[in-house]
Amino acid sequence: MNFQRTLLSLIIIATLLSCSPSDNTSDQSADSKAIQLIDHIGQFEGEIGGLNFWHHPVNNYEGGIIVANGEAGLIFISIEGVASQVIPGAFFVKPDIVYLDGDEALIFAPDRNRNELIAIRKNLNGTELEEVLSFPLEEKKISGFCMIDSLRAILIEENGSAVYRKFGNESSAKPLSAKEKYVDCKADNVTGRLFLSTRKGKIVEINIDGDIIKTFKPNLGSAFDFDLYREEEGGLFLIGFSDDKGIALSVDRQDLAKPFHLTANNGFDMVGAVKHFTMTGGNLGSVYRNGAIAIIDSDNELYYAPWVGLPDGIDGQEALTLGPRPPREIDAEEDQLGIQLDSTVDFPELSGVDQ
Repeated sequence: MNFQRTLLSLIIIATLLSCSPSDNTSDQSADSKAIQLIDHIGQFEGEIGGLNFWHHPVNNYEGGIIVANGEAGLIFISIEGVASQVIPGAFFVKPDIVYLDGDEALIFAPDRNRNELIAIRKNLNGTELEEVLSFPLEEKKISGFCMIDSLRAILIEENGSAVYRKFGNESSAKPLSAKEKYVDCKADNVTGRLFLSTRKGKIVEINIDGDIIKTFKPNLGSAFDFDLYREEEGGLFLIGFSDDKGIALSVDRQDLAKPFHLTANNGFDMVGAVKHFTMTGGNLGSVYRNGAIAIIDSDNELYYAPWVGLPDGIDGQEALTLGPRPPREIDAEEDQLGIQLDSTVDFPELSGVDQ
């Protein structure tokens, strides 16, 4: 991968819309305010399956993203652009992460070559990734999934069917309702609430039996990425994004929906249509202390933008204008991404997981 940096400023503003309690629908005709990208990290080769943020339990600035890079494997890239070595395999689905008790976190990703769901741990003192667990999959060609915890998941097949699956010694599987064709899913790690996107452009909340509890219509078309965001006071939001526009929908407040979109400043070529999107409200340090957005566009270019909250809404923070970040030194003897490996660090024993 050839990596470079482009620095910009960020302006975030948003407006208040209304929703109905049982069928939350966003109104994209309202004023949508700009999120401007601040870091251009570089370009991938090959097909991308998706990406997700990983947080270091102690050092905020050592967090980053896990990228499913198709046949090129699974890779971690820090918020500063430092890459790990690659976990080999065929990863065509957005990875998911389960945070366990203490300092442990497991990264889960389906490997299409092996037809297994593998669990990976990142070295907290370096950049290495290590496979620690794997579970065979009866389902073929998983196109989306989410972990409820370290042994339970919702798996979505390419035909749109969804299965609730328990792994481990007492493995089991239960098909979910066939009323919808599903695309992706997210589980709230605080409450266990489950949300699935559908081929009709909706997001539905379901219970563990697959019954639909609530329906949301983000008006982003039939294909979009979405994530969950929890504000400090406990409110839960669905953050959806497609092409160049996004929406933040309150899960429980019928009067709150916030549209936003990506934009660019003079001297910065606008990114292509967004193919993959992820966001986090966690602290990643510096300008990303209130969270971050990561996107991969149609040219396989990776960009970061700070998430500082949508003013007058999501977390009550005021809009901020951020100047360009100062250039960071890159070792000329390394490639521009600064791949660093430390093979001397021992991994601690896993806690909180049946092995």
